[in-house]
Amino acid sequence: MIGGGWVGEEALGIAVFCALRFCDNWKAGVLAAVNHGGDSDSTGSIAGAILGTLLGVQAIPINCPSCGKRLNVPRQGKFACPVCRVGMSFDREGKVALV
Repeated sequence: MIGGGWVGEEALGIAVFCALRFCDNWKAGVLAAVNHGGDSDSTGSIAGAILGTLLGVQAIPINCPSCGKRLNVPRQGKFACPVCRVGMSFDREGKVALV
């Protein structure tokens, strides 16, 4: 048993397991890392970082904060939602903000 993720080596173990198991799907890997009874915020953030590094920012699901449409945002910068035309910016930390 890996543990509950309450200490660093357990959290890393769970995150690495989930990242390896779902190495082609960021969302599935992070969901697997947070759906347990232990320290799920830590395991999820570590798994998300590993998978984001492996797959790139385009693999992270980003939705328009106005209409909810799934957006493809390959790099940082300003853009408009293709559905509702709301202007947004995407920064290097992965945050989407209305502009």
